[in-house]
Amino acid sequence: MNALGDPDDRSAPPGHLVVGYDVLGGVFAINHDDLPAQAGEVCYWGPDTLEWTPLGVRHTEFIEWLLNGGVADFYQEFRWPGWEAEVSALSLEEGISVYPFLFTAEGRDIAAAARKAVPFQELLNLNEHLAQSLVAGSE
Repeated sequence: MNALGDPDDRSAPPGHLVVGYDVLGGVFAINHDDLPAQAGEVCYWGPDTLEWTPLGVRHTEFIEWLLNGGVADFYQEFRWPGWEAEVSALSLEEGISVYPFLFTAEGRDIAAAARKAVPFQELLNLNEHLAQSLVAGSE
């Protein structure tokens, strides 16, 4: 997560600050200096791309976007018939694992994919492992 620890005079700010997660393992973060965006801009790490994408907004605009229904369009391709009931049945410690993976051509149809409730930390770990494996495999 953010791993901020106790501040002292020698502590450097983190490269980014996580401000939100989604049920599929996506991550929203404010960039400081290690994401592909301007400092202060919110980025999204998606399980469909396995990379960070700048959203072109700062935190206040991001919150306004959330409150004004921006997520409906943002997640349109990741909703399936009955998604509301499936998501509302989760505990706060769970996310939804999708197979075939969302970053594959076969995984693009989330309605046809297998979905399973899993511990959220395991979902984040899996996504991180997949992203690292693909980067290592492309070198």
